[in-house]
Amino acid sequence: MEGDRGRGKSSTDDYQTRLVKYIPGETLAFYGPLSSVIAENAVALILATVIGVIGTVLYLRQSSRELMIPERPLPHFYVLSGIAFLVWALCINAPLATLLGVSSLWKNVILACTVFLLPLIDDELASRGL
Repeated sequence: MEGDRGRGKSSTDDYQTRLVKYIPGETLAFYGPLSSVIAENAVALILATVIGVIGTVLYLRQSSRELMIPERPLPHFYVLSGIAFLVWALCINAPLATLLGVSSLWKNVILACTVFLLPLIDDELASRGL
């Protein structure tokens, strides 16, 4: 199915599982521990978050080179992966949320909307070949 291109999505994946697939394990391993160590330093926290977004895209791009060309993700997938990382980082990192002025309520709203909409947007863009 064209909408599944490059993601390895199966028909049994739920939205939560699909959202996690947007973020490489290397990014999770980098950002989680580092962000807890630098939580008190706003500049370092923002820098680590920016590096996390860049790393997410680069790791996904690198791993896609191992796939046959028809199976590689479409360009929009990398943008959506960066968004997924940012939402994940915001939701696991209270100091980042505080720095950005995002309340606990809004973190939950942002997470719910992302989990719900991101895979739908991905499928829609993939079906259009964008």
